[in-house]
Amino acid sequence: MAKETRVLKVDSDAVNTAITTFEGFGWELISNQPATQIGDGKNSVVAENQLTFSRDKDAPWYEEIKNLEDEFVKTMSQRSELEDLEPDVDVKFHAILFVVLLFVYGIGLIYLLIYIIMRVSKKSENTKWHEENDPEIEKIDQKLHDIQQKSLDILNGKNDK
Repeated sequence: MAKETRVLKVDSDAVNTAITTFEGFGWELISNQPATQIGDGKNSVVAENQLTFSRDKDAPWYEEIKNLEDEFVKTMSQRSELEDLEPDVDVKFHAILFVVLLFVYGIGLIYLLIYIIMRVSKKSENTKWHEENDPEIEKIDQKLHDIQQKSLDILNGKNDK
């Protein structure tokens, strides 16, 4: 029996999602180990986990599931690329700069006015981006859901071709 193995690191808060997603493409979780910890001793927090999966390459559904998985990965990449184009609205940097300018140079109020104008403009740009791209993201999300459902149907023997 030929097996393939895949090892990946995921954020600790995404472990369950990753496991569910991979299991939906015929992968079996072999191990889940803490990979990266922040802090030391009693106060340490797991930041990343290393997940190891295995899958039977001789399974009758292997080729079809592998193709669906490849399509899923490609579609996820398209979604990520689209989301990367979303305009960024960074508040923390400007808040710090405002405080520094207010206390150090006394011109913080002028900066605050400029920031508010820029923020309104950015927010408008961000809203426009969502109006234009949210329908496409919804289509991509539906495609991802359909791919996962088809894979689960095949794995559960409900494949009606």
